Amino acid sequence: MRWILLVWVLLLSGCATKTYYLPSTPTPKIHHKITCSVGVSDVQLPEYVLVGKLLFKEGNRVGYVEDFAFGEDIERFFTKATIDYLRQALQDPEVMRYPWEVERRPKLVVRIVVEEFYLDRKEDTLLLRGHLQIDEKSIPFAVHQSVEGSITQAIDRLIAKYLQKVATAVGKSCR
Repeated sequence: MRWILLVWVLLLSGCATKTYYLPSTPTPKIHHKITCSVGVSDVQLPEYVLVGKLLFKEGNRVGYVEDFAFGEDIERFFTKATIDYLRQALQDPEVMRYPWEVERRPKLVVRIVVEEFYLDRKEDTLLLRGHLQIDEKSIPFAVHQSVEGSITQAIDRLIAKYLQKVATAVGKSCR
């Protein structure tokens, strides 16, 4: 009986220290009102992010941050956050998620591919790098965020910067 109690206590103590990150969409800066419709396909993230953990790089070492996990499907979050942010930032244009109806094809089609998303432990910085494709135009982006305080706060600030870049590029393309 004591062994069962000891195992149970050890299991609970190991679970109590894990941090689950539940991202939220930040409030955007409002851009000029646009009139074109925008279609957003699912944001693509690297496979190593899809496991629900944050990758770190430290020199030649690569691994996952211990005791940290995304509390929801991160790819689904990026797609939903991008759409919600664009709707607010561009003063509620018609923003559709792929697949859209054939007769309602949007004027602009936005595809986002994130190629890297990790914590650089040497620099104590988060990096999000990829490219944004608006119709046939490909726009590379890279967003860095210093980790000052908690990783979750740094991720929130990183995502806000990423969404601002996307909204600015889409707003310029819609004029």
